[in-house]
Amino acid sequence: MSKPIKMYWWNKNTNFGDLLNPLFAQRLFNKTIIHETDPFKADLIGIGSVWHGNIIDEQEKLSKDGLHVWGTGFYGSKNHVKNRLIPHLVRGKVIAERFPGFSGAMGDAGLLSSELLNKQPAKSYATGIICHWKERGNEAVSSLVKQLPNSVLIDVLQPPEDVIKQIAACDTVLSSSLHGLIVADSIKVPNQWVVFTDEVNDQRIKFEDYYSVFDIKAEPLNAAAGHTLPKVDFSRYKRPGLETIKSDITAAFPAL
Repeated sequence: MSKPIKMYWWNKNTNFGDLLNPLFAQRLFNKTIIHETDPFKADLIGIGSVWHGNIIDEQEKLSKDGLHVWGTGFYGSKNHVKNRLIPHLVRGKVIAERFPGFSGAMGDAGLLSSELLNKQPAKSYATGIICHWKERGNEAVSSLVKQLPNSVLIDVLQPPEDVIKQIAACDTVLSSSLHGLIVADSIKVPNQWVVFTDEVNDQRIKFEDYYSVFDIKAEPLNAAAGHTLPKVDFSRYKRPGLETIKSDITAAFPAL
């Protein structure tokens, strides 16, 4: 048996996007995972925007063996990455620029979520509405659920398998949560990025980075309180090269 991998992911609450990390490592790659809460002591970081400046700006604190990177995104530091961060997969073209000479795989590993879906559930809802965990209980979110017939509010603090199944049971998805959009893309549910509050809108670089792998210039629709959400034309939905990106993500998992 291979030795356990010390993997870091954000764990201040049960946000489903972060909790995809151990599920993928264990179920898709048959790895034994130890949750390392200090990124400077970890072997591997994966899904999530976990670089809020400190890991990049304090790279000298990392182990001499380096910290392996698999699909991680960021918002924060604009500094370049040095040799103690070992990239196998980065979320998109924005963060790839932080790695001088990087030519590896790109894509958010959350796109493998379809692999956790044992069977396609029956379609039960016209629209799944997903908000960032910071926006739970927000008036704009509850108002949108009331406005849209046969819609369902999907809680991102549920277990990841439950979130994936609920998204799969929807015809379309409106989400301010990045991983709500990513999971919808993974299982090919047409979706639209929306903004409920400025608190999440100031993190738009994460979304731009993700969409860059599809060469898409995505813009959110304003779903904040007091705004009427325009009708979304989901017939134009497409994610060019999705299956190739998924294959690249799988192949990029580090051999630790």
